[in-house]
Amino acid sequence: MRYWDADWQSIIYGSPDSYLDKIMDLGFDGIYLDRVDAYWRYEEQGREQAAQEMADFVIRLAEYARERKPGFGVFPQNAEELGIQFPDYMKAATGIGIEDLYYGYPRDHEPSPAT
Repeated sequence: MRYWDADWQSIIYGSPDSYLDKIMDLGFDGIYLDRVDAYWRYEEQGREQAAQEMADFVIRLAEYARERKPGFGVFPQNAEELGIQFPDYMKAATGIGIEDLYYGYPRDHEPSPAT
């Protein structure tokens, strides 16, 4: 997934044939974005701006959707740290799904600690 690439982004949103536009045309009032935290893999490979590019992608996607349908929900999964690094990202997100909040963190198959 090259989320920073304009050609890739055009598949996701911005035209009648894009995924987001088709989802909205079907009457959905929000989207849940999985793998937003995948940016860190690109950081590990030396792409220093990966977090900023992911935040920018989600922000632009949300702005585009809300121009077409005010109040459209955008729910990223994980990557809550982007909200600390980039305040506009947090403003763009309607909410955030956090995987392994109660179970499986820091170890699989074990309850997460209460504190």
